Amino acid sequence: SRKLISNSVEYFKIDKQIKRGFIKEDNSDNYYPIINEDGETHILGSKKLNLLRLYDKLEIDYAVIDGYFIDDISIVVDSFMNNKKENSDLIDKKYDCDTGFIDKKTIYKVKKDEK
Repeated sequence: SRKLISNSVEYFKIDKQIKRGFIKEDNSDNYYPIINEDGETHILGSKKLNLLRLYDKLEIDYAVIDGYFIDDISIVVDSFMNNKKENSDLIDKKYDCDTGFIDKKTIYKVKKDEK
């Protein structure tokens, strides 16, 4: 979430009055949901995030299951609450999910400060 910045509004041609919409990534077929609320803009991943198969490896204290873009999240809640990792592929397929950047190699390096 970021404060609504006029640069991004102009660059992505976002109508400030629209509460929900999508922006398209250049040079790909990825669309990202965008939500404008309370003066902030939220740009979400192109796919829903499913960390069920990695949940016990991530050393996190708790998870938030957000069904904002899913009508029926009962299988997701049941799978997480009962640690049914075998449902992970089913959830990926049913809701078009992936693990986002969590299990991907970093492709950007921070340049060393050359003073």
